[in-house]
Amino acid sequence: MTQTATQQKDYDAITRLARDLEPRVENRIVLGLAWQSPHAEAFWGNRYTDFHPFTGMRSAGKYRIFRLPQTSRPERLQAIRVLKQLGAAALIWVGTGYALHRRFEKGTLTSVCDHIHLTGGNPLTGPNDARIGPRYPDMTQPYDPAWTKRMERAALALGYPIQRCVYAEVSGPPTPAECRLLAFSGADVYGDGLTADVMTAAHCGLPIAAVIAIRAVYAPEEIPDTCNENETNDTDRRLSELISRIVV
Repeated sequence: MTQTATQQKDYDAITRLARDLEPRVENRIVLGLAWQSPHAEAFWGNRYTDFHPFTGMRSAGKYRIFRLPQTSRPERLQAIRVLKQLGAAALIWVGTGYALHRRFEKGTLTSVCDHIHLTGGNPLTGPNDARIGPRYPDMTQPYDPAWTKRMERAALALGYPIQRCVYAEVSGPPTPAECRLLAFSGADVYGDGLTADVMTAAHCGLPIAAVIAIRAVYAPEEIPDTCNENETNDTDRRLSELISRIVV
C-alpha cells in the first residue's frame, strides 16, 4: 500500500496500528530491528508476515522484536512511529557500508556515533503533528549512548573488534573525488539508508543505535578492497550473533 508523507504522520492511524499490535507484545519489552540484508532471514526462522506495517515478528528472551519492512520507505517510517506508540525500548539498525579510511578493515563492525545526511530528502517535511513529535527535533545526539555502548559491549564479548564511525548517506556511488570530499568532511563510512530512519526516530523520541558492517574499503585513489562471498557470509554471521547477543 502506497502512503503519502501525511498518511505516515497520521496520529490516529499510528495509534490504531499500535493498539492492534498490543495483544501480540505478551508483556515483553518491545524492540525494533531494521536489517538490510537477505541473510537476515536466518535470524527470523518462522516469521509472522501478516501484519502491516511490519514484515516479521519474533520473541527472543524478554524481548518482542518487530522487523521493519525493507522494501517500502513510507511503511518503514510509519512502523518507527508505531514502535514508539508501543513503548519500544529502542530501534536497532543493522546495515553495510564502505569505509573511507584504511583503519576500518573490510568485514569489521562499526557503531555509528554521528552522520552526515547528503541525499537531500527529509522525512519530516510537510505538516507537523506535535502529538508525534516537535517541528524541529533535537539532533545533537541522534544515536542513543546507552544502546550504542550495549551493542559495543556485545561485540567485544563475542571477540569482534568494533570502532565508532561517522556515517555519510549518499544517493549513489561516489567518484574518487567525492570520496576525498567525504573523508575531508569528517565521514569515515558511506552507504545508503539509515538517516531518514534516524530523523524519524529522533522526531518521535525513539532511541536508536546503528551498527554498520564494512563491505569494502574505498580509500581515495586506491583500488577498492572488497569482500568476497565467503567474507560476506562471515560478516553476516557476525551480525546475526551480535543481534542475538543484544536481545538475550
